[in-house]
Amino acid sequence: MIKGRIFMDLSQNVTREKIIRATISFIEKYGIHSVTIRGIAKEADVNSAAINYYFRSKENLLEETLKLTIKNFQDDYYAIAQKQYQNPGELLQAILFYLLAGSTRYPGITKAHLYESFVNNDHTNFSSRLFKKLLNLLVDKISELDMEKDKNDIRMSVTQLISAVLMPSLFSGLFKDFVGLDLKDENAQKKYVSNLINHYYHVDKGLESWHPGPMDQ
Repeated sequence: MIKGRIFMDLSQNVTREKIIRATISFIEKYGIHSVTIRGIAKEADVNSAAINYYFRSKENLLEETLKLTIKNFQDDYYAIAQKQYQNPGELLQAILFYLLAGSTRYPGITKAHLYESFVNNDHTNFSSRLFKKLLNLLVDKISELDMEKDKNDIRMSVTQLISAVLMPSLFSGLFKDFVGLDLKDENAQKKYVSNLINHYYHVDKGLESWHPGPMDQ
């Protein structure tokens, strides 16, 4: 993501890291609902016994994988939010571009984090709790930059903006022809975000030279 980190501080054990990388790759290809020990073993080119040895169960493997990716997302998000901005539009522009770039690059992992909320209406899992925390952080930061605006109005704007980014990024096939943009393309992402932000704030500084990072696994 901003520093190319789906991975950050994994164990030195190469096999363990290989399995987690394979889990991310498998989720991107087939979705979290299709994950099996056998499927991950094939993706990682290891035997099932290795997965059971390092993670004990499929549930533990998924939990570690999702906690790792959400932790790196959190660190990147904080790094962006803590930068100096002239106005709320610049802050929102940076955050939304990061979210759009990340969710279009890793839609499977993004959907996996939202799976319990979407499918089971469970908003108490760690991904949902962190998402709410980061939304509140964003509202606080905007409030510092725009002290005249009511916080409830800011929350409404943030909800609208986040929704406007997540929907077309996670369901790009539904919106590509309609919008006329391929949101997997970085220039298209910048155009989409800039146009979106300008409905809420005037931003002098564009995204032309801004890049979220390599987002390598």
